Amino acid sequence: MRAVGRSFNAGTDLCLAAKSDGTVLAAPCDGQNRQNWHLRLGGPDRQAGNLINDQTGQCLDSNPQGQVFTRPVCRIRSSRKTWIGLESCTTGVVWWEDEATLRFLTTYADGSVDTQPQRPTHTLQQWYLGGWSFC
Repeated sequence: MRAVGRSFNAGTDLCLAAKSDGTVLAAPCDGQNRQNWHLRLGGPDRQAGNLINDQTGQCLDSNPQGQVFTRPVCRIRSSRKTWIGLESCTTGVVWWEDEATLRFLTTYADGSVDTQPQRPTHTLQQWYLGGWSFC
């Protein structure tokens, strides 16, 4: 497992967080454990795996409609639970792509989170990792 720590959004300065009921949201970065995530790597790709919330122990997941949530069962390389971290080594920006839907984790100023088709210059899809890098 690789520590991600807090993943905060470049466009909103909010941190990705999860609740035990499966709700995923973006909230002001306050150091609470619900905002800490680990990446459990899967297979030979060192940038892909399950994003697991430290507080709930649940995996980040999404569906083709763009809804984002967590689920209690994490299986490496299972449908929709594998996320690929695409990082710019010059800027440190990471784009989280759902391997199954090919949609990207997106957040908004109101704290809502969904997935959308990739827009590389869209800051609402750009994330920074607290404490480590893929590069």
